[in-house]
Amino acid sequence: MGFMALCVGICAAGFTRSACAADLRNIKHGQPIPLPGLKYADQPYLVALADGRWLCVMTVGTLGENTAGTKNYSVAFTSSDQGRTWSDFVPCNVPYAIPLRTDFGRVYTITPRCFSFSDDQGRSWSEKIAIPACPPQTCWNVGLPLVHRGVVYVPWAEWNDGSRTVVHFYRSDNVLTERDAGKVRWEMFGELKGPDWHRDKQISEEPHLVALDDGTFYCVFRTDQGYICQTTSSDQGATWSPPRRLTYEPGGQQVLKNPRACPSLWKCANGKYLLWFHHNGTRHWYERNPGWISGGVERDGEIVWSQPEIALYADEIAEISGRISYPGFLEADGRYFISETSKIRAGVHQINPDLLRQLWSQHERRDVTRKGLKADLGPAELSRGRPDLKFPAIPDMVRNQGGFTLDLWLELADLSPGQVILDNRDVRGSGILLHTNLDGSLELTLGDSKVTNAWTVDRNVLQPGRRHHLVAIADGGPKIILFVVDGVLCDGGSEREFGWGRFSPFLQSPNSDQPLRLAPHFRGRLTGVRLYNRAMTVSEAIGNYRAGPPPSLP
Repeated sequence: MGFMALCVGICAAGFTRSACAADLRNIKHGQPIPLPGLKYADQPYLVALADGRWLCVMTVGTLGENTAGTKNYSVAFTSSDQGRTWSDFVPCNVPYAIPLRTDFGRVYTITPRCFSFSDDQGRSWSEKIAIPACPPQTCWNVGLPLVHRGVVYVPWAEWNDGSRTVVHFYRSDNVLTERDAGKVRWEMFGELKGPDWHRDKQISEEPHLVALDDGTFYCVFRTDQGYICQTTSSDQGATWSPPRRLTYEPGGQQVLKNPRACPSLWKCANGKYLLWFHHNGTRHWYERNPGWISGGVERDGEIVWSQPEIALYADEIAEISGRISYPGFLEADGRYFISETSKIRAGVHQINPDLLRQLWSQHERRDVTRKGLKADLGPAELSRGRPDLKFPAIPDMVRNQGGFTLDLWLELADLSPGQVILDNRDVRGSGILLHTNLDGSLELTLGDSKVTNAWTVDRNVLQPGRRHHLVAIADGGPKIILFVVDGVLCDGGSEREFGWGRFSPFLQSPNSDQPLRLAPHFRGRLTGVRLYNRAMTVSEAIGNYRAGPPPSLP
């Protein structure tokens, strides 16, 4: 996909960034988890203890995830200052254990094969206790336990023959109350498989489970087909609906794209939901940077998902060191924290609650964002022309993570190439160009005299003769460009895996001393133009769309 991009600007402090404000979405601004002498870190899952400290259970190793001769295992350690410092590691279980805290203070770590427990807040751990129900095949769990009406449900996956994986669950009706760990009961049930893709290999794994307000179980799991699968159960897992592609709206057409990476699902204390995924349709393990997040609200017994925002990103985009995955989640004192790993390092990050509130209220939003708005032209101004219009100065996108947003209402007579909608480039190539390209879509080009990058709107989104709302966002934090068209974030559609793209980290700012020429070669109508000197959020762009077009000329 090259060095090109379009993306959303989510800011850590009120969603605005200045030259001195750190972008807390960047993982370098989080709290690193020390890994003394270790070269592997996976699934750093958090749980709050009775005394307010945090317990983290994480899989570690001395060599690597799949390195020959490595010995991986789960460890537990605690923090009394919300992840700034940590106690020494204490081995607690075999790899890929997940934590569960009981009301009487015991903490369990659970894998499909065995469990262990601690009665002293994670300082020491019991011997591992086998779970007889476990099958002989390779199996692992990623999703946290669901506690529902006094019963614990643990989702996990079974690897059958190296090419097929299926989802299973454990149920325990006494683990929360039984103090004799030898008497804890575990029952295996359920077998979920993704849709039939008419092929030999079938991947259904890493399930996450929540209970809706009416008691319906809601499960998501990853596939290797470029999307997430979803299924529900109205009888506590005894039977399940046929797994289907997860869509933003129940029964909708736009699927939540995701590579073969963990889609983490959490229910928050306010009864709303968060879904972590990677918003691209690749089919392998690699594309896990940025980490995106969608907000879910219940409607008529279903979860309706918002268009996503970038939650965390890494400057490093290499497949190994740059990935961000297997996140843990914790609410504490009204704040939200996500832990994550690249599998060679791990960290904890506070997520701006404003970001989450915007996601949860996205479907109701109908307001025009004014913050950062530098020009707002309606039909009257556009009919007279504005040859002296200057594009607002864009903060340095290398040093200051600056960005900009174009917000347009337009109607295209056709999509023939070469139509210029706006252009302020100078003779050095510095500036911005929005035009129709040879692929029958719109392309945004950015240049700073040394570097030029471009990205296009998804094909078949813009229709001739129809009025559209188009928002182009260039975000200098993750160095990404994205388009929001008629309130929908482009995701690549059926023709490409990405709807967003990266631009060069060396592109400083596409500033120009030339006036902004509006629609100099454009067979259509431009009826609204807003220019922002910052990267908006996707939610803000959707609010601008739902607020409607500017008033027409009398």
